[in-house]
Amino acid sequence: MKSAANGLFIMSIGLIIIVFSPSAGGNSTNLPMMLTGILVVILGALMVFLKKKKDKKS
Repeated sequence: MKSAANGLFIMSIGLIIIVFSPSAGGNSTNLPMMLTGILVVILGALMVFLKKKKDKKS
């Protein structure tokens, strides 16, 4: 279950990146920072999904 826990931790880091990136309503948006956060969340979700799929086979 360690990989799923790591995936959830990575997802939380990605969500923190998204929360602290400047919002779209401001004068300047930090789109690369927002996209980085989204990619990190997707990576973490993929890790959790693959771990659950692997556990289901076993």
